[in-house]
Amino acid sequence: MSNDYDVATKLKPEQSVVDEFVCSRKELSVEGKLGVGDGNVIINRRMSSGFQALAEIYGPFVAEDDDIAEALVATIPAPRWLLQIVVPAGSQDDVDIALSLANISHVVAMEQFSAVRVTMSSGTRKNKVF
Repeated sequence: MSNDYDVATKLKPEQSVVDEFVCSRKELSVEGKLGVGDGNVIINRRMSSGFQALAEIYGPFVAEDDDIAEALVATIPAPRWLLQIVVPAGSQDDVDIALSLANISHVVAMEQFSAVRVTMSSGTRKNKVF
């Protein structure tokens, strides 16, 4: 089970946003680059036994209306970019870190339009608009 987040933004998310976020938290490291190859990035957390994957980020992808939830289509004007953040079932702290990254992605882009479609491991879905 995992918590999956679709982060829709007006401006294309850049790798520098992920890098700055990870650098601001000593316990995190990053593998991969946004938009390179499959576009997947792994955020790792430093543990006493080594590093453990905290979240995986896919994208950014150009998001067409039929690619994202209706609530996001209504919230974010076109053109849209989509990041998908997957957090393996874990602690609430892991989820909070992933949501912080989603929030920073939109704040650094200085856009008033950003939203997240959340599918919790319980199957519950909700939208969060920043």
